[in-house]
Amino acid sequence: MLRVDVRTGSQSYPIYIEHGVASQLGRLIESSKAASHRFFVSSPLVWKLHGKTMGKAVPETETILLPDGEKFKQLSTAARAYESLIKLEADRCALIIAVGGGVIGDMAGFVAATYLRGIKLIQVPTTLLAQVDSAIGGKV
Repeated sequence: MLRVDVRTGSQSYPIYIEHGVASQLGRLIESSKAASHRFFVSSPLVWKLHGKTMGKAVPETETILLPDGEKFKQLSTAARAYESLIKLEADRCALIIAVGGGVIGDMAGFVAATYLRGIKLIQVPTTLLAQVDSAIGGKV
């Protein structure tokens, strides 16, 4: 497995690259990020394609599905995620795992950064654009 460490002005984070790395996600999370609660944030279509693999890799993780597409990049969509996090009793030690393309990555990143002064975030980009845009670069 290839690991690339990205350094920002204040911290660093790893990027893991390997075919089928999603099946190892649980092990990678446990080794680096202890969390009180774990939440997948995805879209219905992406979850239909990848949900079984994700659920198997990271069991006991709640799923929050948000609509996908640029037109849903708005506060009302973030509010839906906040409501789900509140209902599922997410605290400051929670972890969001974004599974999807750029819009899902951006929305999950925004929600993670703004919920209870910020919670941990892991990006699992499912498109090439999400891999180079929303998941990497320090935007979220």
